[in-house]
Amino acid sequence: SRVLVSDQISDVVQEYDTNGIFVRTYAPAGGVNNSILDNIRGICFTPEGNLLVCNAGTGTSVNTIQQFDTGGVFVNTFMSVNVNSPFSLLYRAGDILLGNSSGNPKVNKYDFSGAYINPFTSATLNFVQQTLLNTDGTVMVCEFSGSASGLKQFDSTGNLITTFTGVTGLR
Repeated sequence: SRVLVSDQISDVVQEYDTNGIFVRTYAPAGGVNNSILDNIRGICFTPEGNLLVCNAGTGTSVNTIQQFDTGGVFVNTFMSVNVNSPFSLLYRAGDILLGNSSGNPKVNKYDFSGAYINPFTSATLNFVQQTLLNTDGTVMVCEFSGSASGLKQFDSTGNLITTFTGVTGLR
């Protein structure tokens, strides 16, 4: 019955009702705290209901994934290894994929405690934005820029299947 929105400009996660009416600042509880969140991007929930937030920002929490409890209270830095301008998180049956818009590799695998496993793919990717899981287990990766940008489809182990071209600037 609520919608959460990561507000990259305000550096908070906003909560709205389903009519689009602002309810409250969800995270960080208490409002803006740039030592925790700054220049945020994608969000997702853990199976336990905690909120994970991609944080590019500056300062002590630059290039991290921050975790908040179900009330929006800061819990901990969930991921920090091989995080470089993070944009999206994707839970799968055995791991979590993190899409980075900068650095290499662009998509990494982590376990459910946030520990780094290894790169998801060795494919060349440009400015990764969203990552999506298809019902057949393939992974779709949206690229925002680059001459070969488009929607890339990977098998579950990270092998490139195809690139859907004709579209650029995918978020």
